Amino acid sequence: MDDTIATASKDYFSIKYRKFKNEFISRLQYVFEEDNQPVESVLCWPQIENQEQLYDLANRLGWYLPRDSFKNCEIHIVASPETPKQISPPQPQAQFDTDHLSFVFHPPSEDIQFDGVSDRILLWDSSRLWRPPILRNIGKTKIVDQEYFSTVESTSWANVTNEIRNPVDDASEQNYRGLSSSEEYPASYVFATGPSLDKVFDIEIPEDALSIICNSIVRNDELLQHLQPDVLVFADPVFHFGPSRYAHKFRQDAIKVLRQYDCKAVIPSHYHSLLAGHFPELSNQFIGFNSVPAEEPIYPTPDQLEVMSTANIMTLFMLPIAMSLTDDVRIVGADGREKNESYFWEHSGTAQYDDELMETVAKTHPSFFRDRIYEDYYDQHVETLTEMIEYGERDGIQFRNLTHSYIPCLSERRVDPTALKT
Repeated sequence: MDDTIATASKDYFSIKYRKFKNEFISRLQYVFEEDNQPVESVLCWPQIENQEQLYDLANRLGWYLPRDSFKNCEIHIVASPETPKQISPPQPQAQFDTDHLSFVFHPPSEDIQFDGVSDRILLWDSSRLWRPPILRNIGKTKIVDQEYFSTVESTSWANVTNEIRNPVDDASEQNYRGLSSSEEYPASYVFATGPSLDKVFDIEIPEDALSIICNSIVRNDELLQHLQPDVLVFADPVFHFGPSRYAHKFRQDAIKVLRQYDCKAVIPSHYHSLLAGHFPELSNQFIGFNSVPAEEPIYPTPDQLEVMSTANIMTLFMLPIAMSLTDDVRIVGADGREKNESYFWEHSGTAQYDDELMETVAKTHPSFFRDRIYEDYYDQHVETLTEMIEYGERDGIQFRNLTHSYIPCLSERRVDPTALKT
C-alpha cells in the first residue's frame, strides 16, 4: 500500500491526548444522556460554510438513512445563503440518494434554539465541542467529525441513525437456526485474507465442509468458486459500513456473493437495520450477532446470538461460528504481521482491492487510521487468538493451520494440508 494517512508515522502523544479527551466526553454524555426519547429531529452543527461541507454531510446521511427505512425525521442544517441545495458526493464517496431526507435549512442569522429544533445534535466539527450550547446539550450530542478520534465518527453515525430508522424485520435467529441445523459438518474451513491465501488453490476443500470467508475475499470470482462459501462475515465500521467508494464496492461484491452462493452473512447486530434497509430482498440471509464483554469465548446459538467482543474478524465471528458448529477447525490465510510493517498486515493479492479504492477509505475516515496503533492492535489480536484456540482445545475442538503464519499459536499448529483426511 502506498504511503497515506493509513501508513504514516504515529504521533503517540497526540493519540493518547485524543483518547483521554474522548473518554472524558463519553462519561459526560453517559451521565446526561436522555434515555428513551423518540428522535423526530436532528440538528447538524455548526453552520455549513461551503458546498463541500454540505455535500459531505448530506451524502453520509443518504447512506446511513436508506429510503425504505427512514422515519419522518427533520434534519436541520444551518447554511450560508449561497450554499446550493443540490447534493453531489465528495470524490472519495459513492453517491447516495438524499431526495427522501427531510432537510430544513436555516440562515446563519436565525437564532437556532437547540432544545426547540433537535432531539439529537450531530456535531460535525469537534472544534466547537467546548462551546456552551454543546456542553449544555452534551447528553444528546453525537460527534460525527471524521477528524475527531479513532472510530467515534463511524460508530456515532451508526448509533444515531439507528434511532431514526424504522425497525426492519429481523430473521437473524431463524437464519442462524437454518445454518446450525444443516447436516453435520465434518470440518470447518476459516479463510482469512493474508498472502498465504494464494496457496488455497492447492488445498482440496471437502464439499460437505463448512466454508467461512471474510471481508475482501468477495472480490475474486475464481477464489470464491474454489471456496464455495457457506458463511460470509464482515464487521468493520469504515471498510464495510461506511460511505466511501471502497465500502460501496465491497458491498456490491458482497451482495453478488450472497445471491450467487445463497450463503449467510453474519454482521454486527447494530448494522442489521442499515444493511437490511438498503437490501431488503436479502434479509433472509442476514444474521446479526451482538458482541458483549466476556472473559472467555462464547459459542453463538440460535437462542443466543452473542459472541465475545474482540477487535478482529477472525476472533469476533469466524472462529466462534466454526467452534459452535464443528469440532475440527482448519485455518487458511492467517499470516499475521512481520516486524517493521507500517500497516495492519500484508494481504493476499487475490483478495485485496487496489490502492486507489483503499485511499477513499482513508480520506473518508481519516481519524480511524491516524489514531490506530497497529502494533497494539496486533499484540492484542495474537493474545486473544491464542486464548480462544486454547479454550476450544479444552472443549475437544481440534485446530489446524494449513498455511504459513507469523502468529505463534498458528505456526505451532501448522500441518500439511495434503495429509488431512477429507
